[in-house]
Amino acid sequence: MSVNHIVDIVRLDDRYDTFGKIGLRQLGRLVCSPGHVIESHTHLNWFELTSIVDGEGDIYGGDTRVSIKKGEIFLSFPCEIHKIVSSRESPLTFDHFAFYSNDEHYNEQLEILMASYADAKKRVFKSYIVKEMLQSCVNEVAQSAKFRKDYLDSAFSLVLLELLKIFEVKRSTVFVSNEGYQNPEKLCVSVKNYIDTHLFSLKSLTELADKCGYNYSYLSFLFKKITGTTLSDYYKDRRFESAKLMIRENKLKIGEISNLLGYNSVYAFSKAFKDEFGVSPKNFYKGNLMSEN
Repeated sequence: MSVNHIVDIVRLDDRYDTFGKIGLRQLGRLVCSPGHVIESHTHLNWFELTSIVDGEGDIYGGDTRVSIKKGEIFLSFPCEIHKIVSSRESPLTFDHFAFYSNDEHYNEQLEILMASYADAKKRVFKSYIVKEMLQSCVNEVAQSAKFRKDYLDSAFSLVLLELLKIFEVKRSTVFVSNEGYQNPEKLCVSVKNYIDTHLFSLKSLTELADKCGYNYSYLSFLFKKITGTTLSDYYKDRRFESAKLMIRENKLKIGEISNLLGYNSVYAFSKAFKDEFGVSPKNFYKGNLMSEN
């Protein structure tokens, strides 16, 4: 059985550490064995940079497969379903940095970035600065250096600033409103992208309509006409898709998943899940566990 070697990894599964204006979720280096697959998993409200130190493979941003190789970096969005497949001939080694910003100005820029780069294939880039800074940060954590906190405060801010410069866009809102009126298809892509990247913070679909400046009834009509599915069904399907992945991962309790997805109670979530899949979340996990053994 193939085994991954995890080097100098910091996992903060139960808490977040803050460094300046950056919240750190995870930082480390992963050395993959040939052909190893990091199975699909759901990101919560954080971005992630995957910097390829060596080898090649495929990264999935949602349903989109992106080929990536040494020297390249991939940017993942919040709430995105993420998967990595290492090459058999040239196994991957990569640094990864999962983060969020607690700064209002940076968050505005990140919102625009997400709206403008829905296509995962456009999120592969090269940057000597980002690559070297991530490697330095991993080393800093491994060495337990005296000035680690000060160093990471500055380094993480530099990485974020460099990222925003690389993906600099000239958009005034998170939706491409002016083009949307002439291009309903592009508007629907923007709507899908917004749902996908705000799955755990979006309170209602009327909020989505307000964001893009459309009447909800018209937006719903347009979405069904262009995509063949209703807006509410797309939102529901994405929530349940994420719910299934989080249950399989078994990192969060059912109650925590219920809260993340905006249900009023565990009972309401369990009932909705059972109505959709014919099995309770608890039994879904047990069945999935049995199928793996």
